[in-house]
Amino acid sequence: MLAGPLVVLCALLTMVGASVWMPAGAAQLNNVAIPLLLLPLIWGALFFYACLTSRLGRACGVIMVLTLLNGGLVIWPLNVGQG
Repeated sequence: MLAGPLVVLCALLTMVGASVWMPAGAAQLNNVAIPLLLLPLIWGALFFYACLTSRLGRACGVIMVLTLLNGGLVIWPLNVGQG
């Protein structure tokens, strides 16, 4: 469960959340293109971390924190204008 759906969810939210914290660049494209290219690397690193660690509780905690932080980064810009 940890190395499957949770890692995929975390990698996708990291990719989407990167558009908030990554600078846009000169062509206003870097914050979209670079996370898209880094998605397999992010997924692979999280997947192998979840599979190869001997402490699953810590791995689950780290992946859950990353998922929640990046999920918050996705939702935060939507709520900034509503106040």
